[in-house]
Amino acid sequence: MSEKSSGQGEALFQEVRSEHSGVYLENKYADPSMWGERFLEFSLGALGTGVAVGDFDRDGLPDLYLASKTESNRLFRNLGNWQFEDLTETAGVAGSTQGWCQGVAFVDYDNDGWLDIYECRYNSPNRLYRNNGDGTFINKAIRAGVNVRDASGMASFADFDRDGYLDFYLQTNLLSLQEAPSGQEDYLFRNRGDGTFENVTRKAGISGAGQGHSATWIDYNQDGYLDLYVANDFTPSDRLYHNVGDGRFVDVLSYVVAHTPNSSMGADIADLNNDGLIDFMVADMAARTREKDMRGMVDGRGEAVDPHSNPFAAQQYPRNVVYLNSGMGPFFEAAHLMGLEATDWTWSLRFEDFDNDGWSDLHVTTGMIRELHNTDLMSKVRRARSPQQRVALVEKSPPLLEKNLAFRNTGNLSFEEIGNEWGLDEIGISFGAATGDFDLDGDLDLVYGNYQGNVTLMRNDSLYGNRIVLELRGQDSNYYGIGANVEIQTSSGKQFKTLSLSRGYLSTSEPIVHFGLGSDESVKRLEVQWPSGTVQVLENLEAGYRYQIEEEETAVEQTKENPIARLAFSEASRELELLHRTRESVIDERRQQPLLPRRGNRVGPALAIGDLNGDGREDLVVGGTALDPATIFLQNESGSYPSSSAIHLQSRGSNDGPILVFDGDGDGDLDLIRTASGVSHQVGHESYRIEYYENDGRAVFVNRSDSMLPAISMAVGTAAAADVDNDGDIDLFLGGGVLPGRYPEPYSNALLLNEDGRFRLAKSDWLPESEGGGALRSSLFTDINSDGWPDLLVAGEWSAVRCWINRGLLGGFEDATERYGFDSGGTGWWNSLVSGDFNGDGKLDYAAGNLGLNTPYSATEREPAKLLAGKLENRDVLIEVEHEEETMYPMRGYNVLRAELPTLSSRLRGNDAYAVADLRDVVGDEFLQSAQSWEATQFASGVFMSQGNDTYEFRPFPRLAQVAPIYGMAAVDMDGDGRLDLYLMQNDYAPIPSAGRFDGGLSLTLLGRGDGEFEAVLPGESGLLVTGDAKALVNTDIDDDGDPDFILSRNNSSVLIYRNDSPQPARRYWIDLQDWDGRQNQAGTIVKLILSNGKEVVRELYCGSGYLSQSSQRLFFAMPTGVEIEEIQVRRPGGEWVKFKGPFEQGEIVLGWGID
Repeated sequence: MSEKSSGQGEALFQEVRSEHSGVYLENKYADPSMWGERFLEFSLGALGTGVAVGDFDRDGLPDLYLASKTESNRLFRNLGNWQFEDLTETAGVAGSTQGWCQGVAFVDYDNDGWLDIYECRYNSPNRLYRNNGDGTFINKAIRAGVNVRDASGMASFADFDRDGYLDFYLQTNLLSLQEAPSGQEDYLFRNRGDGTFENVTRKAGISGAGQGHSATWIDYNQDGYLDLYVANDFTPSDRLYHNVGDGRFVDVLSYVVAHTPNSSMGADIADLNNDGLIDFMVADMAARTREKDMRGMVDGRGEAVDPHSNPFAAQQYPRNVVYLNSGMGPFFEAAHLMGLEATDWTWSLRFEDFDNDGWSDLHVTTGMIRELHNTDLMSKVRRARSPQQRVALVEKSPPLLEKNLAFRNTGNLSFEEIGNEWGLDEIGISFGAATGDFDLDGDLDLVYGNYQGNVTLMRNDSLYGNRIVLELRGQDSNYYGIGANVEIQTSSGKQFKTLSLSRGYLSTSEPIVHFGLGSDESVKRLEVQWPSGTVQVLENLEAGYRYQIEEEETAVEQTKENPIARLAFSEASRELELLHRTRESVIDERRQQPLLPRRGNRVGPALAIGDLNGDGREDLVVGGTALDPATIFLQNESGSYPSSSAIHLQSRGSNDGPILVFDGDGDGDLDLIRTASGVSHQVGHESYRIEYYENDGRAVFVNRSDSMLPAISMAVGTAAAADVDNDGDIDLFLGGGVLPGRYPEPYSNALLLNEDGRFRLAKSDWLPESEGGGALRSSLFTDINSDGWPDLLVAGEWSAVRCWINRGLLGGFEDATERYGFDSGGTGWWNSLVSGDFNGDGKLDYAAGNLGLNTPYSATEREPAKLLAGKLENRDVLIEVEHEEETMYPMRGYNVLRAELPTLSSRLRGNDAYAVADLRDVVGDEFLQSAQSWEATQFASGVFMSQGNDTYEFRPFPRLAQVAPIYGMAAVDMDGDGRLDLYLMQNDYAPIPSAGRFDGGLSLTLLGRGDGEFEAVLPGESGLLVTGDAKALVNTDIDDDGDPDFILSRNNSSVLIYRNDSPQPARRYWIDLQDWDGRQNQAGTIVKLILSNGKEVVRELYCGSGYLSQSSQRLFFAMPTGVEIEEIQVRRPGGEWVKFKGPFEQGEIVLGWGID
């Protein structure tokens, strides 16, 4: 490599002016039809221009080919020292200026080692310039069969059939809005290898029109065949073509991603978290400031989606997406989490390690000829009398000049905007961007095109961070190794990159692979996975060099590594005959509360596990909806849940809330408590009645609600049962759900005391006041202070996780949230609670599921999420509040609010005025003083960890666990290493359409390290992957092997079973507790294992935990090699410790009072 650039300024990048470089392109837009009869086609789909970087003359220096919209494109040869000469005319690539030029690509289509040029034009034949090897080119488009005349945008080259020749996908946009308003159909060309191409579009399964802006090849499922993501503006939506491997493609978009941008623009690929899997980003044009957002995009959010038309299709939202690879097909979506959800009106995205620290950073080009999403401007345009007047109004408006952006990857799924510090914050309208090492110093320089101006050439002056650059030379693969995967191992970890040509927007970069190494001085191991399928390994490569790697004929055939997995779960619902799906009724809750932030009717279904027919096997109860009744599935001898044995409870006309199974009447079998939830009926409606079903011991249930329960009608958010008064029977807590039509106000909580097999309401002072919080979502009876009395943790909306200590013989509970440190988690939108000793100190800790950090909402102590409720203009209104630079503003857009506040339009005339108005300007002082306020200061999920002094401190989960709201949770030892792990259900489809579904998750496994820390394990490693609106989660042991299995529910979807087939050779134990009096109530029982290594393992049994869940009453343990259980201690609520001496054989351990 050359010596690192010395740098002449403080910024990472310095512009190389045309006066020095000789690079000048007058990118004219001189066609009058652009502001005439072709305005819509021009502005919607043919605006940009691209740049291409590549060494066309093979002198070792990358050259430039630059697109001009209406003038001749220009070819510049790199002379070194940042000087270039214009060879356009002598090279023979000046060509005709007919049509508008768009994308350009350097590509070796004929595998002769010389870079050719493919040029896309609008309404004019595309050109394929073959490189003659002597500095000249000749147009071979007609002979090659690729002289397409259409609305061509960009040709994306890759070897999709792995025959060693580069094929290409031709992305198109609008040609005639009148004749084809949805856009043109794209093309797929297969390279025959003889200099010609075959149009295989139809044969390959590529179909449908679209308004395309980019097409990116990505092997999303790591099967060795490149797949294709096509980014389309508006509708039809994006497509993800899965490469079947036999020349055919299938669109699998909705199976792989939960949502896409509404106006997809440029896209790019990179391994953003250095986990060895390729990730992906697609841009939209969401504004980075509230003012710009309120001027235009905000009021279109609700119109961009129609979740009822096809609830299983990927939704479209007007914001960027960042897809994180799960290793198992579907992707997480994490744009908000990573700080990349909004990058203004974006064209190009380019991920590269610009500062050589080993992490892929991001460069973004922005700007638009006019502010075409400005609501006020578009209202004026719609009122114009003729098309000519409409165009004239737009033309007279100012251009949307925006800063280009640069984001530094700080690791841990987080980016910071650093454009000013890096010198990459040029203001204007910029389009295609490409990278290359123009000065051969080992870092990546940058070039991008601009509207009606010269290109910008930026020199990277990075002085820090080691680096290597790789040039690939294929033998069986294409010459430049396009499509190859390269993975390196250094002292700091691993990095993974795919060599791809067409990235970003309308552009191609130098076909090299660049790795920043930070302080690492060498690469320990480098692996190239060639497109041909062979793998080549090199070791001990010194940093600071540019390596050329030739594909070896002796390289081994690529095979997938198959190491011994720590986890191996498999989806077994069909095998075990559990083919159950619940349907959710569609209710427009906004008729009562038009400014409602989330819908309250999408809560379940609930799940409960228990042996209902006394055969020793654990059965399953699935909660019902207004459309489907609650159902009991009896497990048979083979472990299946056949529908033939299903028992349907009577339909109640509303959604079920939590369901519990316990022995309420003390006759030795499990009865059933069934609650209601949702907002489908008015307060007090009989469908909200709490129900008690008495079991005759054979799973024959009779509704005994009238005799067993007081007449309570309420929507229940959470339920839990325990012997709160230590009288030997089980009592019941009901946490209030949301009041219909009065969000976020909850029903009052209720405590039902069991007196001789009948339940009565406890006195009102037995439960603390709710203190202004919202509906409860989870509750857990647990002995916080180890006094033998069940205390109560409750979690819900707009509240802290609250700790209510049992007053014992005094009766009832008192709030001790601050005393025990549970206020350290702040107030949030808490959904679930489970316990476990995660730090190995012998005391229970408490995991809490929250909203997460990947939604449009944010919350801190200084700038909390806020909701105001009160009277405004004689109407009951809800006002959501957001902060920007410590000033409060309403979250909702102008048109949404003025529909509820008729005087708003007279006070603030138009979106532009509203966009700069603060909260006081919109609602006034009187409302601010009188409105009731709810606040949230913490949205991260995490663990309240015991501190050894009878207090708890909140610690957030690993960052990937914050990618979605967490509902169901289970704390079990999943991998058999003797340490508790967590399995998390994710996503929430309840937010209103303008906020979009919170659907970035796929469920997640957190393996505990035993010291309070967790490792996030991807679905590809665990086998656990759940798409959709996941809700309840229970653990059980389906096959009696001692490995905890899972059953989970999803709203408006099917119930799933995941069987634990993990191969770890741990010794498994499972403990069944039995009472001498035959009762089935073990809730609140604590089990402690004394181990031979001096450690203690503690567990507690619950009747109701997580979210709408009741798991198995069995306790699962795994013992590492050499560790024995010396003693087991058991304590029931109010009882003494009972000790059982070992040794204990592996397998089931039955313990009980009166059992030796």
